[in-house]
Amino acid sequence: MEAEVVMTTCREFQVAIEMRLHGALEADMTAGLDEHLASCEACRRFETLARKTEGTMNTCANTAASGMDWERVRKKIEAMERGLHRELSWPTTLFAMAIGAATGAVTVWAVGSKNPLYDSIFLCVFLAVLIWYCRRGLRRRLQELKQVEGVREEIVQYYRKDVERRIKVQRRCMLPSLLFGLFFIGVGLCTASSATSIAFYVAWGLIWILLPLYSRVAVLPRLQRERKELG
Repeated sequence: MEAEVVMTTCREFQVAIEMRLHGALEADMTAGLDEHLASCEACRRFETLARKTEGTMNTCANTAASGMDWERVRKKIEAMERGLHRELSWPTTLFAMAIGAATGAVTVWAVGSKNPLYDSIFLCVFLAVLIWYCRRGLRRRLQELKQVEGVREEIVQYYRKDVERRIKVQRRCMLPSLLFGLFFIGVGLCTASSATSIAFYVAWGLIWILLPLYSRVAVLPRLQRERKELG
């Protein structure tokens, strides 16, 4: 006698949903599936979506989403969620504040500020506002990711939109970053009063100039390949 198949994860139940839509589900698995659907909202949503698309296992074979490695996308989404949680953690936030404060102190010292107390207060306020804004954006992305959790087609759609968003951000930031770097170097060469200040301005200007070049060579091609795979 064959051993009874026991389903324990949502992914296994979602496969069973697809099998039932195509008449391939064993009769002894139907009761367990119905019991799980009664208590799992994510799988009910998955079943509704699967019915609308006439079963994802067959119909997705003719869509762009089926041409990609679903497991790879799922792992990327899980890594994205872990990364968002890590970036929102207080140790990471405090570390970013410490790095920002140290960078601000070096900046005040290198440019030879005439009013270091005022400049330090301004940098601290600016840093606090920047970190608050970044954390707000991270929380919003995490909430969006939570809303699509458990439904394959919605996850693929979310990942496609995220790749498009990253491509747009990279492209929009290239020219401003390049111009800011050139401006920073120009300001340093025209106004700096010491070799240390000039070196500081030039170093930071080169960083801003090299960032878009790195994005153009390494980041954008990878994102464009992912977008092509997603259709």
